[in-house]
Amino acid sequence: MPVSDLLLDPNNPRLFDERESPIPDEQIARESVQESTHELMKQERFGVKQLRNSILQVGFLPVDKIVVRKLNHKFVVVEGNRRIAALRWITDSIEAGEIQPSEDLAGALSSLEVYELMTDPESYERDRWLLQGVRHISGIKEWGLYEKALSIRSLIEDLGLSPREAAEALGTGTQEVNRLYRALGAFHQMQEDDDFGERAETDLFSYFVEVLGKPALRTFLGWDEASRSFTNEENRMKFYSWIVPGNEGMRKLPMAIDTRRLATVTASERALRVFDSEGGTLEAGLAALEILESYNWREPVHEAIAALNNIPARDLEARREDDLGLLQELIDLASRRKLQFGASPLG
Repeated sequence: MPVSDLLLDPNNPRLFDERESPIPDEQIARESVQESTHELMKQERFGVKQLRNSILQVGFLPVDKIVVRKLNHKFVVVEGNRRIAALRWITDSIEAGEIQPSEDLAGALSSLEVYELMTDPESYERDRWLLQGVRHISGIKEWGLYEKALSIRSLIEDLGLSPREAAEALGTGTQEVNRLYRALGAFHQMQEDDDFGERAETDLFSYFVEVLGKPALRTFLGWDEASRSFTNEENRMKFYSWIVPGNEGMRKLPMAIDTRRLATVTASERALRVFDSEGGTLEAGLAALEILESYNWREPVHEAIAALNNIPARDLEARREDDLGLLQELIDLASRRKLQFGASPLG
């Protein structure tokens, strides 16, 4: 059946908030109704533009059949309005000379396989809602992040598409494609690790997606774009140990979303040490950071200066080795801190 014989449903549930009242059957085929419905379906929130780009990139894949009902000499779409809106958009572009369709796409536009909903008029509304309910409520389960990443890898590595072309083929953004493709490389690095490979379950993939979204964590793990892998071995092993269950079945990072707070902890040596210690938690690491930030270091330094000024003469004369070592440790630490303040070393 040609796409031109199919009518968009102006009473599509997606458009309920756009219509004051249902369009009666005798008006559905009007050109003005079809044009206004098509323009409404082009709104960004319906994703028809992405679907159009996907069809232009990889062709029309009839994964789910279009379901229609007969209306006089044409057919109204019951299920598949987004796909028909995308195909009509492509048809308009072809007629305007904006694009040149492939042979396969031209064939799909002229001969589309559809299912007709054969139901009594009085039962139509019930059957229509049953059909759409099965499809959109209890129906097809969306792929998880890992499955999406595998499909992206196939498009890029097997078909030779660029990330932008893969994004158009899948109806998503280039940034999302790059993020999942990078994360897949990092996850496969864990799968190939001698110590953690057997524990690299696919439910851990979301941790890598989150980590690669944080510049500070990419730096912490030594992310290398060319190899799509982490190069800081010490921190990589730490990260793996944080996301796999420990002896008691608990993870230091219970959920992937916790990595968003991890960047704050890894920025502080003290907070990281607390978190990475046996029994340490993310909350403990963050608490250590708060203590560090609120710590008034100047007061005890003044006390140390006062203590040095008041060393008894007998202790100065004794010249005990442990006292000299203590003072040298103080000098060395003060010199390091002075360098961190941007000053020259202590003389």
